[in-house]
Amino acid sequence: MLANDEKKKIESYIDKLINNIYLDIKKSEKNGVTGKKLVDKTVKTAVNKLTPESKMLLSSTYNMLMEDTLKQPRFQNAENQSIFYELNILKELTSKFTFDVPNDISYEEAGATITKLEACGAVVVTGAVVSVVTKNIVPVGIAAIIAGVMVFVLKNEYNVMLPGKNNNESTLNLIEEYLGGIKKSLLSWVTEIEKYYDEKISTISGRLVD
Repeated sequence: MLANDEKKKIESYIDKLINNIYLDIKKSEKNGVTGKKLVDKTVKTAVNKLTPESKMLLSSTYNMLMEDTLKQPRFQNAENQSIFYELNILKELTSKFTFDVPNDISYEEAGATITKLEACGAVVVTGAVVSVVTKNIVPVGIAAIIAGVMVFVLKNEYNVMLPGKNNNESTLNLIEEYLGGIKKSLLSWVTEIEKYYDEKISTISGRLVD
């Protein structure tokens, strides 16, 4: 289980990533990019930057959990450490996701992918938050999650995308909601990683030697 300071560290890291994207989009808006073009640019930027960062986030979360586990008294002997490493939790977790960045990024297609993943129980959608279920059998593409969040945001903000609508303030509000949805989705993912890790550790409790 992650300590509170570790959770805050992870959230701060995600906040920094999200804020950098927003600042980049604000520059584009000041340079005259508006409406759907600005939304499309936001999604593309988010996918390109956050997909590889998500893989690092997974590794960082695992490393924090691993270090906390191996500090425990029961893991101070070589035999119990060996039992822990046999689990190969990081490999299992990594195999559940793909971190490829597609050449063409379509949030409409990504939304359709998320709907299919939801139908098979691989993700849960709540509002604009897409939560990945780590017990999933089908590997989940992180790029699709990041892009697809926009579809669920647009369900409530569709007027911004209508032809002739160039209200920059409305578009930026939509983009803020989208980036907020991504943040919540990533934090939910971290929580799922933590739960999966803890469940795996619990499976070896009976095998550990005193």
